[in-house]
Amino acid sequence: MPLTDAALRLLKPKDKRYMKVDQRGLYIEVEPNRSKLWRYKYIFRGKEKRFSLGRYPGGSLAAARQSKRTRDGCLVKGLILLPSVNASS
Repeated sequence: MPLTDAALRLLKPKDKRYMKVDQRGLYIEVEPNRSKLWRYKYIFRGKEKRFSLGRYPGGSLAAARQSKRTRDGCLVKGLILLPSVNASS
């Protein structure tokens, strides 16, 4: 069952990292230090990969889903997903 914003707000840290699945590879990891990270798990050329989509609540559920859809489009085209790199760093 897909996550809701209300369910995300209620996620509490535990002693170990855990994840809650949204849909089709999108999930949120809840860290013991209270951070919540959006992740996307996918298969590329037969290998399982993970991609970070940002932090919650800075990155909303809707934004994470949109970012996942954008990356799905890249995978369909056979493009490798690379994190954004700040040109000034």
